[in-house]
Amino acid sequence: MLLLLTFMLVGFGLVMIFSASTPIAVRKYGDPSYFLHRQILFAVLGMACMFAAMNIPLPFVSSGGISLIACMAGAGILLGITRDNNRRRQQLSPADK
Repeated sequence: MLLLLTFMLVGFGLVMIFSASTPIAVRKYGDPSYFLHRQILFAVLGMACMFAAMNIPLPFVSSGGISLIACMAGAGILLGITRDNNRRRQQLSPADK
């Protein structure tokens, strides 16, 4: 039941993304479904991660495996922040000259 509700909410979100971003996507990229395609890609990746997390056995989580998962998530967040900061610095560097 919860899985069905999750799929329904993701589908509703995809419809909202498409209806709200069509004019901007046409103006910027010439493709009315540009943002929809990106959102579908990330929704599929998120669903794959969800199914992978659903298959983690409970003894692994209760015996301290959750700390490994938390460390990996924290490292991913830190790497994402670092990558964004590097991208901003690269964009700002020509203006500094």
